[in-house]
Amino acid sequence: MRILSLLCTLLLLTPAVSAKDIDGEHAVFGLGAQPCSQYLAARKGQGVPMRRYQDWIEAYFSAFNLLVNNTWNIAGRHKMPELLRWMDAWCSQHPNEPFIDAVANLTAVLYPDRQNLAPGKDNRKKWSQELGRGPDKP
Repeated sequence: MRILSLLCTLLLLTPAVSAKDIDGEHAVFGLGAQPCSQYLAARKGQGVPMRRYQDWIEAYFSAFNLLVNNTWNIAGRHKMPELLRWMDAWCSQHPNEPFIDAVANLTAVLYPDRQNLAPGKDNRKKWSQELGRGPDKP
């Protein structure tokens, strides 16, 4: 069962990994194209306001939630201050890397603990029917 779960996870992540051109590149817009050093400067109150970076992260997460199956909220139960501390550490180690790489790496770390259902939902019956097991069969 663990191997099947791992295989399914890898299959879900495959489109995101291969969603680049033949040379392995993709277009990046806005703050995502800026180096991590610019993000770190914003954290210190210099340059672009920090709120713009938070907005960019939230937009990236929203797109991730929309495009990746079985993902309601990639951030799971993590709050923005905790996520920003992770970003601080990653960007400190990779100051010349584009900001999008930091956010992409963060989503890879968050993926196993993401929320895949909206709070209060129980879709076990729906999933079992879609898998052909019937509502009461394991």
